[in-house]
Amino acid sequence: MRLDVRHAMPGRLRLHIPELKSRAALADSAVAWLQRQEGVTSARYNANCASLVVTYDRAREPALRLLLGRLQVASLDDLEALAGAM
Repeated sequence: MRLDVRHAMPGRLRLHIPELKSRAALADSAVAWLQRQEGVTSARYNANCASLVVTYDRAREPALRLLLGRLQVASLDDLEALAGAM
């Protein structure tokens, strides 16, 4: 899955995931899954620019980096299984 960090600052990331633009249900499931991750304080999806905005506890940044690494090598099917999307 193509995942690009479009903007990063301590405590906030904007991730561009073009494949989600045509998969609204999967985008919603991905947001719900992200919100359940330890250290993530909020997540939202912007369909207009196909991006996920994630805010997180800066003390948990190493765990977030591991999570992003996992997402970068995931396929859309992997993300669907991970998020529990239908």
